[in-house]
Amino acid sequence: MAKVKRKKKRENLPAKVQDTQLPAFMQAEEETGVEELAQFIIPPRVKIVQAQSGGQLKELFEVGDVVLVPQMLLVAPFGEPFHFTPIFFFPEWLLTNPVGVTPFVRERSTDPQSEIAAKARNKVSIPCPEKPGKECRYVQHLNYISIIHNVDVSTPVVLSFARAEHSTGQNLASRIRMRKAPIYGCTFEAQVMERENAEGNWCGFDILNPSEESRVSPFIQDEEMFNELKAFHLEFKDAHEKSMIQLDFENDDKVEGFEDEEDTEY
Repeated sequence: MAKVKRKKKRENLPAKVQDTQLPAFMQAEEETGVEELAQFIIPPRVKIVQAQSGGQLKELFEVGDVVLVPQMLLVAPFGEPFHFTPIFFFPEWLLTNPVGVTPFVRERSTDPQSEIAAKARNKVSIPCPEKPGKECRYVQHLNYISIIHNVDVSTPVVLSFARAEHSTGQNLASRIRMRKAPIYGCTFEAQVMERENAEGNWCGFDILNPSEESRVSPFIQDEEMFNELKAFHLEFKDAHEKSMIQLDFENDDKVEGFEDEEDTEY
């Protein structure tokens, strides 16, 4: 397949913050001004830089790099595996706009019985009112709230799989079920690979059990960490039931032409 051209740009990466400790003068202060923020949980999203990516992503990173957005933090360069533990899974159904129309998401639902979900399962498209000749598409996203083990980020992030990468999310679900263990007790290895079909080229994740070379266990071995991940799981489960989780897809690469993989009921 055709190889994607890459140019080294990592010398332009933002400098890491050296001191992340709460200053002593703040420790006695109340957490004011954050009351309403508790109603919304917007986890950072793990994103692969694509050839179609624009803006700051292409200025700072290479095609195939794994990046955390909106923080613009490099998780893993192209070809380097990283390890993660999924802590909570939920599907979401969206009506999305074509390239050049914002916002990207027109409608969304986490209800599997909703009209949006039914249309996504049937791969329905409708004419875009703002862009004649283009279509809005109903799609399913498979979302895994996860903890990444290789980087200095303790905050849960989201890996989301849709359209041409929908099957990757399905395969991960199968691997989790085969473990016969709590979702938050399982660790997996992800690596970016180049893909190609009749519609074009892109980069996607291969997600497997941890390799022998990595010396990483497929299960969380530390009881304290396991309990922390379990607490995260319960927190996100409660937030999902209250419809508090809002995933941000506005930085998504809206590559037209790539067909959805076969959907599975979730």
